[in-house]
This record gives sequence, structure tokens and C-alpha cells, in this order.
Amino acid sequence: MNDFVKGKIVIFLVIVGFSYSEAAFELTGDSIISLSLSGAGYAMLIPGGAVGSNPAVPFNQTGFSLTYRNLYNLKELRHTGISFYHEIFRLGITVKAFDFGCELYRENAFALSAAREVTKGLYFGLQIEHYRLSIRDYGSSGAYGFDLGCIWEVQENLSIAGGGTNLNRPQIGECSEGLPFILRAGLAYQPVEHFQIYADIFKDEDFPLETRLGVELSRLKYLTIRMGTADHPVSLSGGFDIHLNSVGVSYAFNSHKYLGFTHSFGMFFRMGD
Repeated sequence: MNDFVKGKIVIFLVIVGFSYSEAAFELTGDSIISLSLSGAGYAMLIPGGAVGSNPAVPFNQTGFSLTYRNLYNLKELRHTGISFYHEIFRLGITVKAFDFGCELYRENAFALSAAREVTKGLYFGLQIEHYRLSIRDYGSSGAYGFDLGCIWEVQENLSIAGGGTNLNRPQIGECSEGLPFILRAGLAYQPVEHFQIYADIFKDEDFPLETRLGVELSRLKYLTIRMGTADHPVSLSGGFDIHLNSVGVSYAFNSHKYLGFTHSFGMFFRMGD
């Protein structure tokens, strides 16, 4: 297949795939943990899950993670990501970047976020992200987006969260439509030890309200299992972590109503309390 035909197919799949989901940059930026929960977990309190989701996530750790996946098992839709987080002067600082696509169509993003506990159990965070889109024969352009998030730890086993993505509705290039403004809210609840429930609502201004549900089981010392579902489009997901002390590997699968499965892989390292 020549490059011209392949390029048209890749761009078509990108457009079709994202027309049945959220915005392209939002879809590809989520962590392995969030993907295994079908995008739920916005109120999650551990940095490994919320990096890429809620900028308000609190932590007193240092760590990094690496991720890799081919969306819908197409090598032309390859995604790689890296994130690093560290506490500085009582601020939780996260730096992350990802690369998605191929030489024909490519998305890049670099983000810096800061989170702080403003009063006991209440956390706020701000994220600044630079998006860049490149399409061969059409050139490239970029834009800056601003996100806000908050998490309230109501009690030890219950937290709620809310926030917005692309508050400034950034425009890439000369496109008249900016990246979509997104509102999210989430709940994390632990009814019993080793079992967590996540429930999120997700509203992209261009799509109907989406409900996301996920569960997490951590009964075994070195293994955490997750499953999730979403209703727009109807999808199922699952995954697991295998972790030994501060080092671990992650896996997630996501089903798409029209385009099939995506398998995601990652590794992470954490140190500190």
C-alpha cells in the first residue's frame, strides 16, 4: 500500500474513532489505570491513577511512569507517554508528555501541573498543557490549554472531585473550532477493605453526557485488578497492576464499539510514603 493511500486511511480512522469518543488529545492522554476503568477514577487519590486526569491529585511521593499502546492494534496509531511527579515546597508537581500517531498524522502534548492541599482534605490543582498537531502536506500548529481540578476527601473511604479541561478552549492553527471544553465529576468509594468503586460523569461540549463506572480489587498483596464500563459509546475495559514494593507493571484493554480492542502497557516506579 503506498503512503498516499495509507495516509488517507490513517486520517480517516483517527476521525472516525474520535467521533465516537472524546477529543483526540483527551483520549490518548489518560493513564493505564484510568484506561482500565474506562476513563473513571477522576476522584482517585493516588498519583499513578490521576496523572493525566485530575491535576488536583495529592501526593507526597516521587515517581515516574511509562506507557505504550497501539490504538485499535494499528501501529500507525501508536501512543507513547511519560510522566514524572515530585513534591516541592508542599506543591505536588507533575510533568508529562506523550506522542501519538506516525509521520503522516501526529499529536504531541507536554504538560505541567501543580496541586496543593488548601485545607484539610481539600485539594486544588492547575495544569498548563501545550498541544501540537502535525499532518503531512498540511503543516503543523500548536496551542496552550488550561485545566483546573479539585478533590475533596470527605472521609477516609470517600472522595469526590470536579474539574474542567481546556477552560480557554484553545484553537490549533486556523481552525474555527477550538479543542472542546470538557467538564468532569467523579466519586471514589471504598465500601469494604481492598475494594474500590469509581463513578464519573464526563461532558464534552460536542457529545452527550457520558457515565463511566469502574471497580478495583486489591485483595492480593502484589496484584490489583480493575474493570470498567462507559455508555457513550458502550465500552468495556479491564486491566491489572503487578507491583513489588515501589516498582510495577500495568496492563489495560479497552473495547471500542466499532473499531475493536486497544491493549495498553506500562511500568511505574514510586518512592516515598
